[in-house]
Amino acid sequence: MAASTILGAGAAHAQADYKPPSKRIAPGTALALVTKSDLPTPRRADGKPDLTGAWPGLPRSRMPPAQQRHPGTTESDQMVAQRGSGWNKPHYKPELWSKVRELDFSIIDADPAYNCAFTGTPRQGPPNRIVQSDKEVILFYGDNYRVVPVDGRTRNPADLDQETYLGIPLGRWEGDTLVVESVGFNDISWLQFQGYFHTNLMTVTERFWRQGNLLYYNWTVDDPDVLVEPYTYDTMVKVLYTGPPQTNGEPPLCEPTGYPKDNPYSRG
Repeated sequence: MAASTILGAGAAHAQADYKPPSKRIAPGTALALVTKSDLPTPRRADGKPDLTGAWPGLPRSRMPPAQQRHPGTTESDQMVAQRGSGWNKPHYKPELWSKVRELDFSIIDADPAYNCAFTGTPRQGPPNRIVQSDKEVILFYGDNYRVVPVDGRTRNPADLDQETYLGIPLGRWEGDTLVVESVGFNDISWLQFQGYFHTNLMTVTERFWRQGNLLYYNWTVDDPDVLVEPYTYDTMVKVLYTGPPQTNGEPPLCEPTGYPKDNPYSRG
């Protein structure tokens, strides 16, 4: 049999065996999901995974590249390239991309997080510490905390009328995954630093699950007034802190970067 015939038969066989993935996975999520722990997952008396602990950071090899902007400046070529190569982006309605670009390429002062305002949910990411009980889970961040009921209550309709940076959370367990759904947002904060804005009708769904000494986390934003489909950010993984006891430090002072101090949204 000729070599070309053999190669052709092999290619046809390989093509027949090939099965494309059912869903594209962002590189950041893929890195998180291949990070595994061989340690047992602690559980509470009710059988739920115990998420309690200090979760200060990502594994060293999984840290994302630095994303830094400087007050009073416009975008650098480095940041433009970094943004352009981004894999996982929200899909805005076509007529709204010009607004995203205008916010993104303005000076840093346009970003509400640089004016001593809360970064907000979900942009602030996963918590640094979690305390869990049978009826609630408390999520601690650098300058705020959120109390998430997990006692089976239903959503209070009045939550939808609130306008907050952090949202009004309500939790439930889906198997071993803690699902936190938050509503009642303002339209001031951004989803990410690239000018990804949202409306006050946004719903944020966060998911937490634990494997040994690792905590996995991701979030999905549903905001149909501006997005053509829900936007799920990359899965992140954090490592349990097991070092010496930590002291509770105060949040650092914030220096406003552009707006006057009488700005009603400033905490400076």
